[in-house]
Amino acid sequence: MELTCLHLHNKHVTLHNPSFNDYASSSSYYRRRSSSIRLIRRSSSCSASSSSSSSSLKQSNSNSKNKSVVNNKKRDDNDEIELQSWMHQNGMPPCKVVIKERESNDSKHPSIHYIAASEVLKAGDVAYSVPNSLVVTLERVLGNETIAELLTTNKLSELACLALYLMYEKKQGKKSFWYPYIRELDRQRGRGQLAVESPLLWSESELDYLTGSPTKAEVLGRAEGIRREYQELDTVWFMAGSLFQQYPYDIPTEAFPFEIFKQAFVAIQSCVVHLQKVSLARRFALVPLGPPLLAYCSNCKAMLSAVDGSVELVVDRSYKAGDSIVVWCGPQPNSRLLINYGFVDEDNPYDRLMIEAALNTEDPQYQDKRMVAQRNGKLSIQVFQVQVGKEKEAVLEMLPYLRLGYVSDPSDMHSVISSQGPVCPMSPCMERAALDQLSAYFESRLAGYPTTLSEDEALLADSGLNPKRRVATQLATPVLSYFSSKKAHEDAASAGIKSLRAFAILGVGVSGFLSFASIASASDEAEHGLESPNYPWPHEGILSSYDHASIRRGHQVYTQVCASCHSVSLVSYRDLVGVAYTEEEVKAMAAEIEVTDGPNDEGEMFTRPGKPSDRFPQPYPNEAAARFANGGAYPPDLSLITKARHNGQNYVFALLTGYHDPPAGVTIREGLHYNPYFPGGAIAMPKMLNDGAVEYEDETPATEAQMGKDVVSFLSWAAEPEMEERKLMGFKWIFVLSLALLQAAYQRRLRWSPLKSRKVIVDVVN
Repeated sequence: MELTCLHLHNKHVTLHNPSFNDYASSSSYYRRRSSSIRLIRRSSSCSASSSSSSSSLKQSNSNSKNKSVVNNKKRDDNDEIELQSWMHQNGMPPCKVVIKERESNDSKHPSIHYIAASEVLKAGDVAYSVPNSLVVTLERVLGNETIAELLTTNKLSELACLALYLMYEKKQGKKSFWYPYIRELDRQRGRGQLAVESPLLWSESELDYLTGSPTKAEVLGRAEGIRREYQELDTVWFMAGSLFQQYPYDIPTEAFPFEIFKQAFVAIQSCVVHLQKVSLARRFALVPLGPPLLAYCSNCKAMLSAVDGSVELVVDRSYKAGDSIVVWCGPQPNSRLLINYGFVDEDNPYDRLMIEAALNTEDPQYQDKRMVAQRNGKLSIQVFQVQVGKEKEAVLEMLPYLRLGYVSDPSDMHSVISSQGPVCPMSPCMERAALDQLSAYFESRLAGYPTTLSEDEALLADSGLNPKRRVATQLATPVLSYFSSKKAHEDAASAGIKSLRAFAILGVGVSGFLSFASIASASDEAEHGLESPNYPWPHEGILSSYDHASIRRGHQVYTQVCASCHSVSLVSYRDLVGVAYTEEEVKAMAAEIEVTDGPNDEGEMFTRPGKPSDRFPQPYPNEAAARFANGGAYPPDLSLITKARHNGQNYVFALLTGYHDPPAGVTIREGLHYNPYFPGGAIAMPKMLNDGAVEYEDETPATEAQMGKDVVSFLSWAAEPEMEERKLMGFKWIFVLSLALLQAAYQRRLRWSPLKSRKVIVDVVN
């Protein structure tokens, strides 16, 4: 089954996408060839001992072939011994696994190595433990400052950096510390447990095996992303003053062509381990005896974990001696498994469809429908996940949201989206129109596959089928299988849809219901995030003042957490005097920074210690530098942030404390983070406030909410430092005007009224 999305357009509906082999230079061939010669010489004693039989073996082609297999096996045994002895010589304790091999599907490539149990293992046993000295991580190959600079630029991924490092190392041959491990990676050629390379390395004709599948477009997009990383190698290399201290003069694109880099990148992608609960610089690791020697499995829970200076594998099941060891590959659908690791798991419980729907922004009632959807826990762009075996449940979950697009009566909107199952107040003609359009779409979608289900089943029954063709067929077969099954039509009927003939084209039979949604262009994200609650800020009262202790703590949070990205360019150090700090404290604080000043008498700029009159320093020299350092995102200046955003300080507090995992059906692009209070729900800034992130001077517990409250108090003061004076002045004016009003009332009542009410009688004398 495939990870996929749909595209469908009409007045109401739009479906859309949510959207190390030869890894050395050209001299690697010579080194690989000479390495093979040395290995054969090392086995010469074995060959000589059988020289008497060699002449007879040469008499037949079959016997000659058997001799070749024997020699290859001996050479592979030497590889195994050298890899394991290298690891044990460098601190690896005794383990309970052994390296074995299986034949390769391609006679051009050597056999596949894999990790097997060397003795009986029970669940909970530690199979092996690899010390950190034998683990390749960014922390090991780069300095900390370089890591920080590299990661903040968002120009080069961890995988590209690791691949580039091992490419440089392989150029050193046996001089490299990592030579035994690199040779094993070179032998595996990035092949997965089915001895198939990732589609990223397939030829154009081989990619045609994926025709009709959205995975093909994903492969092409991933390949283009690798090319962009390659084009940025020199930029990052120059910016970092060379990435690796031991190779300061080798410019990447001059040392390695793109195809070599691509092969290395894909190979690293297939064997990198994602370690949990470690620093950012150790998150991605290459572990000898890890993948690709370990087989991946979707229904396994064993993982490589960082424990006390090592990476260890604790098995989750029993193994007999010789059984292949498996580890969990994470909750990935089969399309990701194929692209990342070159295999498809037919028993993958995490295989799913990603179906994205968005309310039609051209609908005159778009805003009303968006608010109704938001009140019912849905977004204006909603992603539904349809998992294997839970197709009907997914249909019932999607139907209320999808029907919302066809409702025009405001009084029916809430009842439609809050309805359960097939019961709703929609007219039959609306449902029929949606189903007819959906059926036509599915039929055209099915026609995009070059083979039928029966043809695919016949291909899979062929034992001589090309391995790449086999995994591509395994990827698409569940799609056609469910579409052709009786269950698809039963699911459709049970949901109140009897006319949908092509109900389940994409594998689980539910994607068809997307036509119920009033969906349009995904380019228009919801322009407003979730409405933030109103909080009882202590300075909001008419005669209330700021909590100055909170302002001081908030300034500490800003300095230690926020100032690395955000500026407060309108605030000077002297503004803090009498508000949160004494004059002496402010002077000492300002003196810690260096300010560019000038020109001097010679016309040159110079640096000096900061003064209280200086503004807070800017984290970046200009906007372009800020965007470059944050992957295109521009951290806004915070001087007036509580006045520049709707609902001001409530919004900022809700945003800072509103991070959590996306709800079911919501997919967030890599590099973004889910926050419902941010417009669109996806924000580039990660969660910054975590319990204990700072240590307050007054020993106030630094909880997430406390830090959020304090930094918002500081930012509120920064936006309105005159608020207390304004309130005091207002009170004074009210008092003075009250006295003036009393005086005016007195004058009118006792002075002006007698004059105004006086009657003048003129007696005219004739």
